[in-house]
Amino acid sequence: MFTGIIEEVGEVVEAGEGTLRIRAPLILQDTKLGDSIAINGVDLTVAEIAGDTFFANLMPETYRRSNLGELRPGDRVNLERSCRPTDRLSGHIVRGWSRARGRSIRSRRRVMRSWSGCGRRGSCCGTW
Repeated sequence: MFTGIIEEVGEVVEAGEGTLRIRAPLILQDTKLGDSIAINGVDLTVAEIAGDTFFANLMPETYRRSNLGELRPGDRVNLERSCRPTDRLSGHIVRGWSRARGRSIRSRRRVMRSWSGCGRRGSCCGTW
């Protein structure tokens, strides 16, 4: 399981169908073969460690259905190690797999307003 808190932004060293090598000196300090690392939110298993890089195999379905199939050398990726039972959970618990992939067709800028905090419930209170 994962908390959703990014520990390091790594760099893609090698990418191809079924393979991915990432440079990640920070998270590799105590990583072992077989450990789980979420790469852009996709849970992968460390298959090889060489210096400050690690290698993970991608199943064809993972390659097609995630953004990992679009990665090229030099791209930056979000990295997170899986939780241990003794870790402090400072984020939220998330499972490391994706069911689908979507595409944003439009976005709007939203201005955040502060909450008025009048203490009463109802429409008189400020909104976000």
